[in-house]
Amino acid sequence: MPATRQLIVDALETRLKGIATFTTVEVWRSSPFGLEEMPALNIRDTTDAMPYDGIGTSRRDHALTVELEVSFSGSTSAAAARQIIADVIAALGSDETFGGLAFETLVDAAEMSLEELGKILSVASINLTIRYRSEKWTI
Repeated sequence: MPATRQLIVDALETRLKGIATFTTVEVWRSSPFGLEEMPALNIRDTTDAMPYDGIGTSRRDHALTVELEVSFSGSTSAAAARQIIADVIAALGSDETFGGLAFETLVDAAEMSLEELGKILSVASINLTIRYRSEKWTI
């Protein structure tokens, strides 16, 4: 069976692909999105903090940090960028447990950068913490 972390990332990708706004949703995309792929969303699960609770239980709590980076053309208005962020946050809130895989999802920050880099690209980022539990020696 896949690791819980993988199942959560898969569920997150599926959920975000359901947002009609996006042309492209990928996980850990390393190359820039082309204009024909925008608006686009890149999902990165960067850190999985595993604080030790000190009581010697057979489980481990996790705080999975996820960065969502939205790329859209430089001609996108600030209002449209805000709406895209709102759509993502609403989708996350539709089930913050991802069908019982996690016990909490927190939106830590949402940023916009609408600098018109040659009218090609603007970016919004949304940072999340997804809290879940696993057996002690699993993720």
